Amino acid sequence: MTEGICKVCKMAAVKGCPNTLEYPAGAAITRYVGDEIYSDTCPNMKVVALRARLQRIDPQLLSVQHDAASPLYQKGGSDLTERNLLITSTRWLTFLRHLKWVVGWKDPKFFVRVTSDAMLKQVYMGEASHRSRSPEQREDGDLPVFNSLEDLLGAPDLVVLRVGLVVYFNKAMSSILLEGLLLREGLGRPTWLVEEQAGQRFEPWARDHTGGASGMPCCDDRVFEFVGAHYAALELSKEGALVEDHGDGDVTVGPGMNVDESHVREIDDDEPPERPEPSEPSQPEVDVENQEIDIPEDIEKQIQRRPQKKQPYKPWGRSR
Repeated sequence: MTEGICKVCKMAAVKGCPNTLEYPAGAAITRYVGDEIYSDTCPNMKVVALRARLQRIDPQLLSVQHDAASPLYQKGGSDLTERNLLITSTRWLTFLRHLKWVVGWKDPKFFVRVTSDAMLKQVYMGEASHRSRSPEQREDGDLPVFNSLEDLLGAPDLVVLRVGLVVYFNKAMSSILLEGLLLREGLGRPTWLVEEQAGQRFEPWARDHTGGASGMPCCDDRVFEFVGAHYAALELSKEGALVEDHGDGDVTVGPGMNVDESHVREIDDDEPPERPEPSEPSQPEVDVENQEIDIPEDIEKQIQRRPQKKQPYKPWGRSR
Protein backbone atom coordinates (compact mmCIF):
# COMPACT_ATOMS: atom_id res chain seq x y z
CA MET A 1 0.00 0.00 0.00
CA THR A 2 1.46 3.32 -1.05
CA GLU A 3 1.08 6.75 0.50
CA GLY A 4 1.56 8.95 -2.57
CA ILE A 5 4.75 9.96 -4.34
CA CYS A 6 8.00 10.23 -2.42
CA LYS A 7 9.50 13.73 -2.75
CA VAL A 8 13.05 12.36 -2.61
CA CYS A 9 13.11 9.39 -4.99
CA LYS A 10 10.10 10.55 -7.07
CA MET A 11 8.66 7.03 -6.99
CA ALA A 12 5.59 5.48 -5.41
CA ALA A 13 6.23 5.72 -1.68
CA VAL A 14 6.34 2.51 0.29
CA LYS A 15 4.40 2.13 3.52
CA GLY A 16 5.99 4.25 6.23
CA CYS A 17 7.79 6.65 3.88
CA PRO A 18 8.15 10.02 5.66
CA ASN A 19 8.86 11.98 2.49
CA THR A 20 5.21 12.43 1.51
CA LEU A 21 4.88 15.01 4.26
CA GLU A 22 5.51 18.72 3.82
CA TYR A 23 9.03 18.38 5.21
CA PRO A 24 10.90 15.29 3.91
CA ALA A 25 12.69 13.34 6.62
CA GLY A 26 15.31 11.24 4.79
CA ALA A 27 15.32 7.67 3.51
CA ALA A 28 14.61 5.69 6.69
CA ILE A 29 11.43 3.63 7.00
CA THR A 30 10.22 3.07 10.54
CA ARG A 31 8.12 0.07 11.48
CA TYR A 32 6.81 -1.43 14.70
CA VAL A 33 7.65 -4.97 15.78
CA GLY A 34 5.55 -5.38 18.85
CA ASP A 35 6.27 -2.40 21.06
CA GLU A 36 9.72 -1.72 19.56
CA ILE A 37 10.47 0.59 16.64
CA TYR A 38 12.87 -0.53 13.90
CA SER A 39 14.37 1.66 11.18
CA ASP A 40 15.19 0.23 7.74
CA THR A 41 16.61 1.77 4.60
CA CYS A 42 13.93 2.63 2.08
CA PRO A 43 14.02 0.07 -0.78
CA ASN A 44 13.32 2.86 -3.25
CA MET A 45 16.47 4.67 -2.15
CA LYS A 46 18.45 1.52 -2.79
CA VAL A 47 17.22 1.69 -6.38
CA VAL A 48 18.20 5.36 -6.59
CA ALA A 49 21.66 4.60 -5.23
CA LEU A 50 22.09 1.74 -7.71
CA ARG A 51 21.13 3.99 -10.62
CA ALA A 52 23.65 6.61 -9.52
CA ARG A 53 26.30 3.91 -9.23
CA LEU A 54 25.59 2.57 -12.72
CA GLN A 55 25.74 6.11 -14.08
CA ARG A 56 29.20 6.62 -12.61
CA ILE A 57 30.54 3.32 -13.97
CA ASP A 58 29.17 3.67 -17.52
CA PRO A 59 26.09 5.71 -18.56
CA GLN A 60 25.08 3.01 -21.06
CA LEU A 61 24.38 0.61 -18.19
CA LEU A 62 21.10 2.44 -17.55
CA SER A 63 19.77 1.66 -21.03
CA VAL A 64 20.55 -2.08 -21.24
CA GLN A 65 18.75 -5.04 -19.72
CA HIS A 66 20.71 -7.20 -17.30
CA ASP A 67 21.47 -10.82 -18.15
CA ALA A 68 20.36 -12.98 -15.22
CA ALA A 69 22.12 -16.03 -16.70
CA SER A 70 25.50 -14.33 -16.81
CA PRO A 71 28.44 -16.67 -16.19
CA LEU A 72 30.35 -13.80 -14.59
CA TYR A 73 28.38 -13.93 -11.33
CA GLN A 74 25.73 -16.16 -9.81
CA LYS A 75 24.69 -15.77 -6.18
CA GLY A 76 25.83 -18.83 -4.30
CA GLY A 77 27.67 -20.06 -7.38
CA SER A 78 30.37 -18.69 -9.66
CA ASP A 79 31.98 -15.33 -8.93
CA LEU A 80 34.52 -14.41 -11.61
CA THR A 81 35.03 -10.91 -10.21
CA GLU A 82 37.95 -12.36 -8.28
CA ARG A 83 39.81 -13.57 -11.40
CA ASN A 84 41.65 -12.05 -14.33
CA LEU A 85 39.65 -12.57 -17.52
CA LEU A 86 40.15 -12.07 -21.25
CA ILE A 87 36.57 -11.76 -22.52
CA THR A 88 36.25 -12.44 -26.25
CA SER A 89 33.60 -12.90 -28.95
CA THR A 90 31.30 -10.21 -27.68
CA ARG A 91 29.98 -6.75 -28.35
CA TRP A 92 30.28 -3.93 -25.87
CA LEU A 93 26.52 -3.58 -25.32
CA THR A 94 26.25 -7.34 -24.85
CA PHE A 95 29.00 -7.27 -22.26
CA LEU A 96 27.30 -4.38 -20.43
CA ARG A 97 24.25 -6.60 -19.88
CA HIS A 98 26.45 -9.05 -17.98
CA LEU A 99 28.26 -6.27 -16.13
CA LYS A 100 24.96 -4.74 -15.01
CA TRP A 101 23.96 -8.05 -13.42
CA VAL A 102 27.31 -8.21 -11.63
CA VAL A 103 27.12 -4.65 -10.28
CA GLY A 104 23.54 -5.14 -9.11
CA TRP A 105 24.50 -8.10 -6.91
CA LYS A 106 27.88 -6.98 -5.61
CA ASP A 107 28.22 -4.93 -2.43
CA PRO A 108 27.81 -1.16 -3.05
CA LYS A 109 31.34 -0.68 -1.72
CA PHE A 110 32.71 -2.87 -4.53
CA PHE A 111 34.51 -0.31 -6.73
CA VAL A 112 34.31 -1.00 -10.48
CA ARG A 113 36.03 1.23 -13.03
CA VAL A 114 35.55 0.99 -16.80
CA THR A 115 38.42 2.33 -18.89
CA SER A 116 40.20 1.59 -22.19
CA ASP A 117 43.61 1.31 -23.78
CA ALA A 118 43.08 4.78 -25.25
CA MET A 119 42.59 6.19 -21.73
CA LEU A 120 45.76 4.45 -20.54
CA LYS A 121 47.67 6.20 -23.32
CA GLN A 122 46.22 9.60 -22.42
CA VAL A 123 47.08 9.19 -18.74
CA TYR A 124 50.61 7.99 -19.52
CA MET A 125 51.20 10.90 -21.90
CA GLY A 126 49.96 13.39 -19.30
CA GLU A 127 46.87 14.44 -21.26
CA ALA A 128 44.59 13.72 -18.25
CA SER A 129 46.85 15.20 -15.56
CA HIS A 130 46.00 18.05 -13.21
CA ARG A 131 48.05 20.48 -15.26
CA SER A 132 46.27 19.58 -18.49
CA ARG A 133 42.81 20.27 -17.08
CA SER A 134 41.48 23.79 -16.87
CA PRO A 135 40.33 25.11 -13.46
CA GLU A 136 36.70 24.88 -14.58
CA GLN A 137 37.08 21.20 -15.48
CA ARG A 138 38.74 20.45 -12.15
CA GLU A 139 35.97 22.09 -10.15
CA ASP A 140 33.00 20.84 -12.16
CA GLY A 141 34.42 17.38 -12.73
CA ASP A 142 33.64 17.43 -16.44
CA LEU A 143 36.74 15.38 -17.17
CA PRO A 144 38.53 13.01 -14.78
CA VAL A 145 41.97 13.93 -13.49
CA PHE A 146 44.65 11.21 -13.33
CA ASN A 147 48.30 12.07 -12.86
CA SER A 148 49.60 8.52 -13.32
CA LEU A 149 48.54 4.99 -14.15
CA GLU A 150 48.41 4.28 -10.42
CA ASP A 151 45.74 6.97 -10.01
CA LEU A 152 43.67 5.29 -12.70
CA LEU A 153 44.21 1.62 -11.87
CA GLY A 154 45.28 1.49 -8.23
CA ALA A 155 42.04 2.03 -6.28
CA PRO A 156 39.32 -0.04 -8.08
CA ASP A 157 38.45 -3.52 -6.83
CA LEU A 158 37.77 -4.48 -10.47
CA VAL A 159 39.04 -2.80 -13.63
CA VAL A 160 37.21 -3.42 -16.91
CA LEU A 161 39.61 -2.54 -19.71
CA ARG A 162 38.37 -2.22 -23.28
CA VAL A 163 41.12 -3.11 -25.73
CA GLY A 164 41.17 -2.23 -29.42
CA LEU A 165 40.14 1.44 -29.27
CA VAL A 166 43.66 2.49 -30.24
CA VAL A 167 43.79 1.56 -33.92
CA TYR A 168 47.00 3.25 -35.09
CA PHE A 169 50.38 1.78 -34.27
CA ASN A 170 52.28 3.30 -31.36
CA LYS A 171 55.56 1.81 -30.17
CA ALA A 172 54.86 2.73 -26.55
CA MET A 173 51.26 1.45 -26.45
CA SER A 174 52.07 -2.17 -25.63
CA SER A 175 54.53 -1.11 -22.91
CA ILE A 176 51.89 1.16 -21.38
CA LEU A 177 49.36 -1.67 -21.26
CA LEU A 178 51.90 -4.10 -19.83
CA GLU A 179 52.82 -1.60 -17.11
CA GLY A 180 49.15 -1.24 -16.18
CA LEU A 181 48.61 -4.99 -16.06
CA LEU A 182 51.73 -5.46 -13.93
CA LEU A 183 50.46 -2.76 -11.57
CA ARG A 184 47.16 -4.57 -11.12
CA GLU A 185 48.94 -7.91 -10.71
CA GLY A 186 51.20 -6.45 -8.03
CA LEU A 187 48.18 -5.16 -6.10
CA GLY A 188 46.52 -8.58 -6.34
CA ARG A 189 43.34 -7.10 -7.83
CA PRO A 190 41.50 -8.58 -10.83
CA THR A 191 41.25 -7.07 -14.29
CA TRP A 192 38.90 -7.89 -17.16
CA LEU A 193 40.16 -7.33 -20.70
CA VAL A 194 37.20 -7.01 -23.07
CA GLU A 195 37.91 -7.72 -26.73
CA GLU A 196 35.14 -6.25 -28.84
CA GLN A 197 33.98 -7.79 -32.09
CA ALA A 198 35.45 -5.18 -34.40
CA GLY A 199 37.47 -7.30 -36.81
CA GLN A 200 40.46 -7.35 -34.47
CA ARG A 201 41.70 -9.90 -32.00
CA PHE A 202 43.89 -9.44 -28.95
CA GLU A 203 47.05 -10.58 -30.69
CA PRO A 204 50.44 -8.96 -31.41
CA TRP A 205 50.12 -6.21 -33.99
CA ALA A 206 51.75 -7.04 -37.33
CA ARG A 207 51.57 -6.07 -40.99
CA ASP A 208 51.03 -8.60 -43.75
CA HIS A 209 52.41 -8.73 -47.30
CA THR A 210 49.45 -6.76 -48.65
CA GLY A 211 50.08 -3.77 -46.40
CA GLY A 212 47.20 -4.51 -44.05
CA ALA A 213 47.51 -5.00 -40.31
CA SER A 214 46.28 -7.64 -37.88
CA GLY A 215 46.13 -7.77 -34.11
CA MET A 216 46.03 -4.72 -31.83
CA PRO A 217 48.63 -1.97 -31.36
CA CYS A 218 48.33 -2.39 -27.58
CA CYS A 219 49.52 -6.00 -27.79
CA ASP A 220 52.97 -7.37 -28.52
CA ASP A 221 54.71 -10.67 -27.73
CA ARG A 222 55.38 -9.68 -24.11
CA VAL A 223 51.78 -8.64 -23.44
CA PHE A 224 50.43 -11.68 -25.25
CA GLU A 225 52.54 -14.07 -23.18
CA PHE A 226 51.68 -12.29 -19.92
CA VAL A 227 47.94 -12.40 -20.56
CA GLY A 228 48.15 -16.03 -21.66
CA ALA A 229 49.86 -16.96 -18.40
CA HIS A 230 47.77 -14.89 -15.94
CA TYR A 231 44.33 -14.52 -17.58
CA ALA A 232 41.55 -17.01 -18.23
CA ALA A 233 39.76 -16.73 -21.59
CA LEU A 234 35.96 -16.46 -21.58
CA GLU A 235 33.68 -16.26 -24.61
CA LEU A 236 30.37 -14.45 -24.24
CA SER A 237 27.53 -15.19 -26.65
CA LYS A 238 27.41 -13.06 -29.76
CA GLU A 239 24.23 -11.24 -30.74
CA GLY A 240 23.54 -9.77 -34.15
CA ALA A 241 22.92 -6.06 -34.22
CA LEU A 242 19.39 -5.11 -35.19
CA VAL A 243 18.43 -1.92 -37.00
CA GLU A 244 15.00 -0.37 -36.63
CA ASP A 245 14.04 2.01 -39.40
CA HIS A 246 11.70 4.74 -38.17
CA GLY A 247 10.88 5.95 -41.67
CA ASP A 248 12.17 9.48 -41.06
CA GLY A 249 15.82 8.69 -41.69
CA ASP A 250 16.66 7.92 -38.05
CA VAL A 251 17.64 4.43 -36.98
CA THR A 252 18.04 2.75 -33.62
CA VAL A 253 20.75 0.15 -33.17
CA GLY A 254 20.90 -2.32 -30.30
CA PRO A 255 20.86 -6.00 -29.45
CA GLY A 256 17.64 -7.83 -28.70
CA MET A 257 15.13 -5.05 -29.40
CA ASN A 258 11.44 -5.92 -29.66
CA VAL A 259 10.43 -4.21 -32.90
CA ASP A 260 8.32 -4.93 -35.94
CA GLU A 261 10.10 -7.56 -38.06
CA SER A 262 9.14 -5.76 -41.26
CA HIS A 263 11.42 -2.88 -40.24
CA VAL A 264 14.29 -5.01 -38.98
CA ARG A 265 17.26 -6.39 -40.80
CA GLU A 266 20.35 -8.14 -39.48
CA ILE A 267 23.76 -6.68 -40.19
CA ASP A 268 26.29 -9.10 -41.61
CA ASP A 269 29.78 -8.00 -40.62
CA ASP A 270 31.40 -10.22 -43.27
CA GLU A 271 29.45 -8.75 -46.18
CA PRO A 272 30.39 -5.18 -47.10
CA PRO A 273 27.52 -2.76 -47.59
CA GLU A 274 26.32 -2.20 -51.11
CA ARG A 275 27.52 1.03 -52.64
CA PRO A 276 25.84 2.69 -55.61
CA GLU A 277 27.89 2.75 -58.79
CA PRO A 278 29.19 6.23 -59.56
CA SER A 279 27.43 7.85 -62.48
CA GLU A 280 29.01 10.37 -64.81
CA PRO A 281 27.54 13.86 -64.52
CA SER A 282 25.20 14.68 -67.35
CA GLN A 283 26.28 17.52 -69.62
CA PRO A 284 24.18 19.28 -72.23
CA GLU A 285 24.94 18.41 -75.84
CA VAL A 286 26.75 21.18 -77.73
CA ASP A 287 26.73 21.68 -81.50
CA VAL A 288 30.35 22.62 -82.08
CA GLU A 289 29.97 23.43 -85.80
CA ASN A 290 27.14 25.95 -85.39
CA GLN A 291 28.26 27.39 -82.04
CA GLU A 292 29.34 31.03 -82.08
CA ILE A 293 32.16 32.00 -79.74
CA ASP A 294 32.15 35.51 -78.33
CA ILE A 295 35.67 36.89 -77.91
CA PRO A 296 36.09 39.93 -75.66
CA GLU A 297 37.24 43.07 -77.42
CA ASP A 298 40.50 43.47 -75.49
CA ILE A 299 41.52 39.84 -76.18
CA GLU A 300 40.64 40.22 -79.86
CA LYS A 301 42.99 43.21 -80.14
CA GLN A 302 45.80 41.20 -78.62
CA ILE A 303 45.25 38.42 -81.14
CA GLN A 304 45.41 40.84 -84.08
CA ARG A 305 48.53 42.60 -82.75
CA ARG A 306 51.73 41.87 -84.69
CA PRO A 307 54.33 39.83 -82.84
CA GLN A 308 57.22 41.88 -81.43
CA LYS A 309 60.84 41.17 -82.10
CA LYS A 310 62.57 39.30 -79.33
CA GLN A 311 65.30 41.15 -77.44
CA PRO A 312 68.73 39.51 -77.28
CA TYR A 313 69.61 37.85 -74.00
CA LYS A 314 71.88 39.81 -71.70
CA PRO A 315 73.35 38.31 -68.56
CA TRP A 316 72.53 40.02 -65.29
CA GLY A 317 75.20 42.26 -63.89
CA ARG A 318 76.73 45.71 -64.01
CA SER A 319 76.91 47.19 -67.50
CA ARG A 320 80.31 48.40 -68.68
